[in-house]
Amino acid sequence: MTSVSSGEWAGSRSAERLTIAAGVALVVIAALHLIMMSLHGGWAGWLAGGLRGAPPGDPEVGAFWAGIGGFAVPVALLGGMIIRTARRGLRCSPVLGYGLLGWAGCCVYLLGPSGFLTFGVPAALLIIADLLARSGDRHRPGIRPRSSDSVATRR
Repeated sequence: MTSVSSGEWAGSRSAERLTIAAGVALVVIAALHLIMMSLHGGWAGWLAGGLRGAPPGDPEVGAFWAGIGGFAVPVALLGGMIIRTARRGLRCSPVLGYGLLGWAGCCVYLLGPSGFLTFGVPAALLIIADLLARSGDRHRPGIRPRSSDSVATRR
């Protein structure tokens, strides 16, 4: 995530809004996934400890991993982090958008058309936001984008 020296969003407000929209899209995708998978009637058995002794091929185990034990909660947390990052005047690394796009593409290749197609929306929003911010960096005096200027490498 790249910080801007003035504390404002480098590039444009459009880039900031696109990044926030990407975060919101991830939260919505995760919430819809959890709602749909929570309709499964296995909750009583899960809460009673039925998953602990279940054999690996048990459909209840698969239903758990497809629902609450799967990717939805971390994806919602990632969406929240992206929203917070954008609101603080920081921008996300383009690797995030390209990584989401690659992961979703691999999943669609393996499963065929599925809910993974929806991840193309936040991925595209993050990629476009980064491109807009970079084009704005080139037009603002004193701001030079650096690939090494990230939260992980900043001290």
